[in-house]
Order: sequence, then C-alpha cells, then structure tokens
Amino acid sequence: MQTYLSLRFNRMLSPAEASSLGADAREAGWQLELRSSEHVARTYALLTAKRADATDAFVNDYPGMNRYADPLLALSVEPDAVEGLQSLAAALTGKGAPEGVLSAEIVERDLLLEFFPARTSWRLVRAVIDVELGRYGSTVRRTTLLSPLVPEMETQIAADGLQEPEVNESRVLEALLGDADH
Repeated sequence: MQTYLSLRFNRMLSPAEASSLGADAREAGWQLELRSSEHVARTYALLTAKRADATDAFVNDYPGMNRYADPLLALSVEPDAVEGLQSLAAALTGKGAPEGVLSAEIVERDLLLEFFPARTSWRLVRAVIDVELGRYGSTVRRTTLLSPLVPEMETQIAADGLQEPEVNESRVLEALLGDADH
C-alpha cells in the first residue's frame, strides 16, 4: 500500500520555496508534486513515499501549511448561477454534509472545495453540487483541478464518471501516462 501525505499552503509558494521543498522531500524519501493557484492563493503538495523509511519532519520548516495523511482533492467550482454558491457551500459543510469534505469556501465567483476521496466519492460530491445548483437553474459549471491527483483518485473519478466500477488503473490513460513520467 502506497503512503501519501498532502500539504495545503494557504499562500503561494515562491519558486525558491518550491525548489527547497522538492529538495527536502527527495532527501527525506518522498516524491513531490506541486500545484498552485493564484486565483485562490493556495499551493497544494502531494508527497508519495519512495522509501520505507521516509520521514515528514522536514515539512515543519514551511510556515502556513496544513498536513493531511490522506490525499486531498481540491477543486474550484464556478457555476453559471453564482447566487447558488451560498447554499452549495452550506450543503457541503453543514449538517448532513458528506463526511469527507474538509472545506467549501466561496472565493469571488467560485467555490473552493477540498475533500478526501478516500472518505467521500467524487460521484457523491458531484451529485450534491448538481442538486444544489439545479435549484438555481444552474446546469453549467466550470470545474478546475487545484491539487495533484494520486493514481487511485484518477481511477475512482474515471470509474464514477463512466459508471463502470470495474475500471482499474490498467484501464485509465491518465494513470498509465502518470506512471510513464516516473
């Protein structure tokens, strides 16, 4: 079983910080993948253990960071009916919300959504989004990926989208291409 660590920086990392984080991660036994969004002023990091003795003590040297043992999926959702954002955020974080949702925060005309796909499927989260936005006549939304994906997430999202639960990593092109890079 693969070991992951997700980091969320509530700011943009400078190029020097990103380079330093990458070097520190490699030295500690991790592979680092970073994604940043100026729009939401956040940087997301996915660390994948490459050695059994990988240690994460080095991340404490980086301020403004939250650490999660599960892979985090962060998305920006921009609906055509902006008036639905408040109720959407409430549905995703309030009473009865999906268990794996970490946050749903309105940033201008978008919803910044962070959740753990290992605890709540994208299919369920997407259904909540569709129901809530449908109440406002919003059938169109733009969804932007903000965080790196682990192969298991790519496979789960593909299987959910295709409604084919048998889909595995050997049948997901993105997962296969991701492996080709390493």
